[in-house]
This record gives sequence, structure tokens and C-alpha cells, in this order.
Amino acid sequence: MVQRITIAPQGPEFSHFVMGYWRLMDWNMSARQLVSFIEEHLDLGVTTVDHADIYGGYQCEAAFGEALKLAPHLRERMEIVSKCNIRYRDDRV
Repeated sequence: MVQRITIAPQGPEFSHFVMGYWRLMDWNMSARQLVSFIEEHLDLGVTTVDHADIYGGYQCEAAFGEALKLAPHLRERMEIVSKCNIRYRDDRV
């Protein structure tokens, strides 16, 4: 099992390893396959997941949400971290 880290005396608490979803769209997973993948890393103790709105050309968060719609109980087992104000350097995306 992966260790947990408490960030401050009153929390929050995260898994020592974080599952990043930056390249999710490159994995070519169906929503059902993604549910299985999420279950696997949660079962291993990797409960903290990293997202940002720009990941996967702004598509990763929606794809992750579709997986959670299929298995909403998984949301209770994870911590989602994100960031803001990241911008692409050009207008292609």
C-alpha cells in the first residue's frame, strides 16, 4: 500500500504518489477501461489524482468525468488536485 502524507496538521491528506492524467487522451481507453484503471490505482493506494483543464487539449477532465458517471462511488475514494491559469503559448488549441 502507498503511504499517505498529511500536508498540514488539520489536513488535507494525499497519497505519496499522485496519478497524473495529462496524457489520458493518448491512452485510447474507453470509459469502462478507464474505470478499471482508476480502480486499480485506488486499490494500490494511489488515491490522489492530478488534473488541469488544459490536459489533453481540454478533453481529459470530461473523459475522466464520463468514467466517474459509470462508477460514481469511486469519487469517494480519491482526492483530485488541479491547477489554474496555465495557458498555451499559441492559439492552435
